[in-house]
Formats: sequence, C-alpha cells, structure tokens
Amino acid sequence: MRLISSIIALWLAFALPMQASAQDAPASDEVKTLLKVLEDDAARAKLIARIKETPSASTAQPVSPLTEKLPGFFKRLGIKLKKMSPEDIAQSIGLSLAAMLLAWAAASLLLSGLERGVAKLKRHEERMPGLAMRAGRYRPFLKGVIRLLAVLAAVVGVLQAFDLDALAWFEGTKGRWLAWRAVTVLLVAMVALILWELAAAALEGALRRLDGQGGRRHGRLKTLAPLLRTLVAIVLIAMSVLIVLSELGVNIAPLLAGAGMVGLAFGLGAQKLVQDLLGSISMLLEDTLAVGDVVRIGEHAGVIEKMTLVDIQLRDQAGYLHVIPFSKIESFVNMTVDFSYAMFEVGVSYRVNVDEVMKVLADLGGQMAEDEQFGQLIQEPLEVLGLDKFTDSAVILKARMKTEPGKQWVVMREFNRRMKAKFDELGIEIPFPQIMVWMGEGKKA
Repeated sequence: MRLISSIIALWLAFALPMQASAQDAPASDEVKTLLKVLEDDAARAKLIARIKETPSASTAQPVSPLTEKLPGFFKRLGIKLKKMSPEDIAQSIGLSLAAMLLAWAAASLLLSGLERGVAKLKRHEERMPGLAMRAGRYRPFLKGVIRLLAVLAAVVGVLQAFDLDALAWFEGTKGRWLAWRAVTVLLVAMVALILWELAAAALEGALRRLDGQGGRRHGRLKTLAPLLRTLVAIVLIAMSVLIVLSELGVNIAPLLAGAGMVGLAFGLGAQKLVQDLLGSISMLLEDTLAVGDVVRIGEHAGVIEKMTLVDIQLRDQAGYLHVIPFSKIESFVNMTVDFSYAMFEVGVSYRVNVDEVMKVLADLGGQMAEDEQFGQLIQEPLEVLGLDKFTDSAVILKARMKTEPGKQWVVMREFNRRMKAKFDELGIEIPFPQIMVWMGEGKKA
C-alpha cells in the first residue's frame, strides 16, 4: 500500500504538470486558428456547413450488449498482462488476494452483526413480542444481499488491482446519478419496511399483553388494530412513492393536485361509501362498539367478530354471520359495555309467603357472590327489587345481579339452577299451566 501511495503522489506531482505544459502550446495554436476562421466570412460559412453535415448524437451507434463487450474486456486484460512485468503481476495478485480477504472479513462481520441483532431482539421479546420473529423472516434475504455485495466488492478490488478501472462508469454524470438514485430508493424502501415492522410489532405486543385480561381496552385495541395497520401501510406507501418520484426528478406537485381532484370526485360519486367511513370513524372515536361486544342491531343480535371501515360483521347464536353497513345502522343496543345485569323474574304460588321467598333469593345471591368460580364474575350481590306484579296463577318477584360485561347469561343460568334445587328442597311451589280434560257422559238411549 505504501508503494501505491508513493506512485500516486509522484504521478500527481510530476505527470499532471508535464501533461498540462505539453498541451498548452497546441491549445493556443488551435485558438488562434479558430479566431482567423471566424473573422473570414467565407471560411466561417464553410465551417458552419461542415458542422451541419456532421451526424447528430441521435444517429450514433447503439451501445453494444454485454455479451459483445466481454470478449473485448478479456482481450484488453490479456494485453495488460503481457505489458506488465512479473513484479507488477505479483503485486496485483497480492492486492487481489488482499481485496478478497477484506471482502470476506467485512461480510463475516456483517453476518455476525446480523445474528447478534436478531439475538438481541429476542431478549426484548416481552416488551415487543413478535419483533424477533418478524426480523428472522428477513434474515435469509439479508444474508444473500451481504454475500452478493462481498462478491461484487472482491471483483471490483481485483479489477482495480490489475489497473482495470471498474468504477470508471460511475465517475461520469449518468453513472453518479443512477448510483445515487438507486441508493436513495433502497434506503427509502428499507426505512419504510422498518417502520412498518415496528408498528406491526407494537400493535401485536399490545394485543398479546391484553389478550389474557379481556375487558374493554382489549376489545377496543382489537377493533382498531386492523384499521391502524391499513392506515400505517397506506401512509408509508404513499410517502415512499412520493419521495422516490421526487428523487427521480418527477414533479410531484401535479400528482398531489391530481390526487386531490380524484378524492373530490370519489367523494361525490361514492357518497354511500363516504357515509359508511364517517359512521365507522364516529363509532370508533366514541368507543360505543368494539370487537367482542354483544349487540342488537335492528333484527339481528350477536357478537361482533370484525369491524372494518365500512361495515360490521355480527355472529349470532345460531352461527350465522350478518354483515351490516354502517350507513344502515340507525340505532343499536350494546349489552356488554362497562357492566351487565342478570335479570330474574321468579313466579311463585299465591299460597307461598313472599317474604320467605325473598330471603331465600337473597341467600342464594350471597352464596353465588362467595363462590370461587362465579364470584369473580359478579360485581355486586343480588338485589331483590320486590314483588313486581300479579298474574292469573302466580306472584312475580323481580331481582337482578350486577356482573362483568357479557357474563350475565352465565350467572343467570347458574342462579336459576340453584334456585330450582332450593325451591324443591323447601317445597316452594312454582306454578305452571295445567290442562284438565273433562270427558262428558254419553247420551242415554
């Protein structure tokens, strides 16, 4: 390397000034000749005519393909080797080996750094679950890119060692422009991909942390997660495309104006869809509906399985899936917001002491609240509201029990089972309709 540095320094110190001084004299003579031609009218006319007859750049020969250039390249390489002394060849071989060794070492360092980065992401699995798995999907591709870059670097180093300028094309204006734009596009794509993976991993991590807890926050995040993914993807793709087009020299101002006109036309032509979008955004901001809620919308009732920007997908008790556009929703009933009530209407016989029945119901409610399995579903003990009404055959007592959202049906079924067993034990009669069939006597002969 010191030998090369010395040669370059000597060339810069002596060769360039000598070339410049050698070219000064011919250049001054050519300038004098050109001035004489321009001063003479006849000579100037001939010069202009000759310039017009000169073929333009558009008629130049097309660039030969790579398969035609390779034989010429190997021919120049052979000529170069013949002119080189054994010492120069040995030095070029040594530099080539050094270039290949450096490329291999750099590739090894990058590959080991990639593995360490993935391992470090695994240590942060609790904070951002799934990020290591997502990064692992790109590991084979990144390894291939690193190996390819190492091979290209080694090839360029070998060519440079034999004084074959492999980077000459990039020294020109077009080469530098293309290389810079290619690097810019790759960087923009890489940054967009990293931001997308970080956003997706953050959403998945939040969902996993709240998955075992349930509750309103989990349902709301589960509702918003697909919409946020779509929104982030649209924003990243749009910004990346605009940045790439701007770097390629495309004026993006007309594109933005055209996008605004397209959006206006879309809004006027698809008012129903816009109405659905506004309805979904309004409900999401107000947090009145979420995935997992049990709702009644018009004639349909069931669990919300999915919410998009335009409709709600509702699964009823029979397993049927109902797709309801937001524009069709005028009103709805959400039965699982904050808390729920298990409602009881208990009918007993007129002969039964109502106060004793109310005490039995209160005792059953207390036992349910202290139960290890059902107690965690109950927010408040049973509230006996009292004697509600009289019917033809029974006295109706009403009671209710405050439960966790969506757990009222589980609590209601268990309470009814225990109430029936207790009434049978105490002999409390629950009236039920009875039919008496009376057979009339036959007509006497």
